[in-house]
Amino acid sequence: MALLCWLGEEVPEDKKPSELHLYYSHFVEHSPDTHQFVIDGIMYANKKFRQVNSKITWNSVNGYFSRKGYIPHPSRSPCSVDLKVLPSRQYFDDCNIDIELVGFVNSDVRRYRKLDSRRGDLMSFPILEWSKQDCLDFVKNIIGWYPAIYDLKDECGKDLFSHNNCLPCKNMHPKQLALVGRYYPQHAKAAEETAKKVGGYWGRDADMPDIFKCDVCERM
Repeated sequence: MALLCWLGEEVPEDKKPSELHLYYSHFVEHSPDTHQFVIDGIMYANKKFRQVNSKITWNSVNGYFSRKGYIPHPSRSPCSVDLKVLPSRQYFDDCNIDIELVGFVNSDVRRYRKLDSRRGDLMSFPILEWSKQDCLDFVKNIIGWYPAIYDLKDECGKDLFSHNNCLPCKNMHPKQLALVGRYYPQHAKAAEETAKKVGGYWGRDADMPDIFKCDVCERM
């Protein structure tokens, strides 16, 4: 969203793209206010650009794992490939996208180097020097708000969730899964039901009982 706002506010009118494509893979496991946030971004884009084409796909990792009959190991991400990467690549090819703008920030340098080496001139990273907080401040000023998950902090002010991705994600560590149980209990319940259905487990420890139980909640 910060990248979209940058494009709308910082790029001169004569330099803005004649046609803008917005592609978003929505998951029911995202935080509850995420979809509305995206809709607000699309509404903003329609006010700022001459031609906007938007596409939202609806997905569920719980549904995907149920259909596959297993929860993948953290080292493999067929869910991301099948539900996000391949459909987005197909959309870009179908629409003849000539350049893809990627909203990586300064904490994404490792991801940037890995991705940039593969995509070359097809990608641009215009806000790579921004911090995550720069993005949140900018978006709040332009859009007026952002999903509440970004304001969840620990006692030291560190983000509880590094990204607004699936809740839970199969790659999460036990402490992260416990946080899903604490802040998003309905998401945790759905994930537990999926694990029971397929005989699998979430995270990195198959022997971890009550993976979504938050010890802080137990002490309250």
